Amino acid sequence: MIPKDIDIRKTTILLLYQQAKEDDFVHPFEMKYIFKVVNELGFDNEVLKEVNQNPLPFEFKLPEEEHSRMQILYHLLFLTKFDQEVSDREVNFLKGLGLRLGLRDDFIQDMTDVMKQHIGQIVPPGALLNVIRKYLN
Repeated sequence: MIPKDIDIRKTTILLLYQQAKEDDFVHPFEMKYIFKVVNELGFDNEVLKEVNQNPLPFEFKLPEEEHSRMQILYHLLFLTKFDQEVSDREVNFLKGLGLRLGLRDDFIQDMTDVMKQHIGQIVPPGALLNVIRKYLN
């Protein structure tokens, strides 16, 4: 589901790009994924230039609804593995953002561990859901 709020959509793009830069190199596969998300969010690729050149010409805004916050987390999680490595810097970036999203450090760690286990592979649909279930109980 695409958020109606344009600032939330732009914030998502900014976060993806910031995370891709965390390991000091934006891999072409990461850019391909970011462009895919940009298009899914209803923008053309020019919005990435706007967000990159002037990071906050819009209000940095995260969604209030849990499912929307989780959607952003999922985008960021999948981005971590596109360069075939999940770096500690990327994990720390996610943990810092997790605080703003209202998510626990150990939850973020477990989610990124799933990504690390599936580098170069498709993440089985139940793998992330199993982590979520663990924290719901």
